[in-house]
Amino acid sequence: MAKLDLNSLDDEHVKLLINELKYPETHIDVNE
Repeated sequence: MAKLDLNSLDDEHVKLLINELKYPETHIDVNE
C-alpha cells in the first residue's frame, strides 16, 4: 500500500479514508 501524504489531500478525501479505516465493512470506493 502506498504511503499517503494526508497534507496533500482535501478534507473530504481524508474523511472518506478515515471512515473506511474505522468502518471497513462499509466500504467506500474513493476511486469513483
